[in-house]
Amino acid sequence: MIKLEGIKKRLGGMQVLEDLSFTVQPGEIVCLLGPSGCGKTTTLRMLAGLDEPDEGHIQGLDDIKISYAFQESRLLPWKSVEDNLHFVLKSQIELPERQALIERYLDLMGLGAYKKFYPEALSGGMKQRLSLCRAFAFPHQLLLMDEPFKSLDAPLRLSLVREVARMWEFSGSSIIFVTHDVAEALLLGHKLLVYSKRPTLVKAEFGIDIPHKDRELGDERLAHIYGQLMTALQKEY
Repeated sequence: MIKLEGIKKRLGGMQVLEDLSFTVQPGEIVCLLGPSGCGKTTTLRMLAGLDEPDEGHIQGLDDIKISYAFQESRLLPWKSVEDNLHFVLKSQIELPERQALIERYLDLMGLGAYKKFYPEALSGGMKQRLSLCRAFAFPHQLLLMDEPFKSLDAPLRLSLVREVARMWEFSGSSIIFVTHDVAEALLLGHKLLVYSKRPTLVKAEFGIDIPHKDRELGDERLAHIYGQLMTALQKEY
């Protein structure tokens, strides 16, 4: 279990996080929602070891590997689809196993037929699929996702959310997913955390125990959570 307890963080003289506390269970998908600038990305950076809290503690990160999916695809344009994956995995996994893993993830994301293509030949959605393949294929126990669908249109975003759910079924890793999109959170998260305005703490928490395959936005169970979630979010904007 990963535990953030009493986290405080100042950035540029401004108190951003104030007594931030929550837990992430093994294999749990936690979605962070809240106003822009409230510290969601800062939370990911601290979990990744890129920033340190001013006060408080983060427990449970010792000896675990972390992977990161960014807002931008950050692909190497001079390498093919499969070579982009080989590049990040070659120091982690031996070649025969690595090739099999790459082909498995490319097939999961519908990119198997494009493995010899270069990024310039891919659509925006395909580039983001490849970025997600790379993040999931990298050996990890925790995946940090910072609004990876932000630049995509709504139907494609929701399609990729379902693809992430399928890859999570294969990997079983814990995921912390930053999003501004309530539909994404409802379709993917096991735990939804609403961040307050700055100085930020967790203002509300919602649990969803519906299997991913059974989640539809029109479902009455999700509609009930949606109403409560929107009420909590509106108080923070």
